[in-house]
Amino acid sequence: MRVLIVSLLVLLGAIALALFVREDTGHIVIAYGGWTIETSLVLFIAAALVTFLALYYTVRLWGGAVSLPQRLRRWRRQRRLGKARMAYVRGMNALTEGHWDTAEKWLLKQVRHAETPALNYLAAAQAAEAQGSQVRRDAYLRLAHENDPKANVAVGLARAGYQLAHQQGGEALSVLAQLHIEQPKHPTVLKKLMEAYADQQDWERLLDIVPDLEKRKVIPIHRSEEMQRGAYRALFARAAEEKDAEQLQRLWDRTPRHVKRNDDVIFDYARALSAADDNAGAQLEPLLSDAIRRRWSDALVYAYGFIPYHNIPAQLAQAERWLKHHPENAVLLLTLGRLCVRGQLWGKGRSYLEASLAIDPQPETYRELGNLLEKLNNKGAALDCYRNALVLVPGKSFPHLEVQSKYKPVPPDGIPLLPLHSP
Repeated sequence: MRVLIVSLLVLLGAIALALFVREDTGHIVIAYGGWTIETSLVLFIAAALVTFLALYYTVRLWGGAVSLPQRLRRWRRQRRLGKARMAYVRGMNALTEGHWDTAEKWLLKQVRHAETPALNYLAAAQAAEAQGSQVRRDAYLRLAHENDPKANVAVGLARAGYQLAHQQGGEALSVLAQLHIEQPKHPTVLKKLMEAYADQQDWERLLDIVPDLEKRKVIPIHRSEEMQRGAYRALFARAAEEKDAEQLQRLWDRTPRHVKRNDDVIFDYARALSAADDNAGAQLEPLLSDAIRRRWSDALVYAYGFIPYHNIPAQLAQAERWLKHHPENAVLLLTLGRLCVRGQLWGKGRSYLEASLAIDPQPETYRELGNLLEKLNNKGAALDCYRNALVLVPGKSFPHLEVQSKYKPVPPDGIPLLPLHSP
């Protein structure tokens, strides 16, 4: 429609001009020196227009001829770039489909003409890793960095990821520490650094980067709290192995409040401090009592029976108050039996241990009762208790008291986490 309207207007203009010229063709004279040129106005305009068009296209043709080599080079470059893009797309498709060898070949085929060769080399490194060739993988990572030094973060993250996958946590940590210096706010660097610290069990440094992890929203709050709990539990276990009560106390003092209120953390701290300090009961008794008062926990009641507290009557009184509300709790009855034995209340202790066995017979309870019966010179009954303990799973405690965390090694041979301190 637009072309039709323009054509119509041109036609009307041409008709109007023809009518005008027919009435008056006009006259033009050009004199220069001894030369005089006379012609009609219409012919002069037509000649001028033809001359202009001839000059214009001559200049255009000359300019095109001059720029032809440059245009040819640009065409060749675009053609090479097109081939490189196609090779990269085919390589990535093969990589996605798991055809590692094919992917590696396509990714390297036109890499010298690629706009971003670092991406080709990074993807080729992934394909080489999938084929088990660490030599080619590292070579591609090196080429990626050489072709684009600004891609050092991407290259470093890829290298650290492969090293972590191959249990090379020390090497990965070295790479990530350098990246963290260069990019302290980079979320992915922080996340990989977190994984490397956990892999190396470097709990102190892991706790140091927790504020940045939360601030950059690298992990959700609940995941951060879980990680902190695991790190502190591992640090408690390490300090317990070294029998360092002062270190344990410093760790506890700096532990965030939300971590301190976790039952598993309290359990591990009580276990560690009991092993490191024979006078820890004065601190642990109110800590455990308060935690149990806030929320009932069989694990903490179990730990309550092992803390090295010298005021046994006070402990018994507290545990018996709990018994009013939990009269059929086998763990509480076992704890009461232990406290009575420590207080040399043999008859009362025997009653509590037998009551615990009547509710939930466990090897550990049988062993406690056997030890007590030996003290009472009832060796036949004690032997029966030991036999009953062996009939059940040897060396096991109450299964639901086995507090597990991936940050803490599982004890060997199924040995219970408590006791570390012998009463």
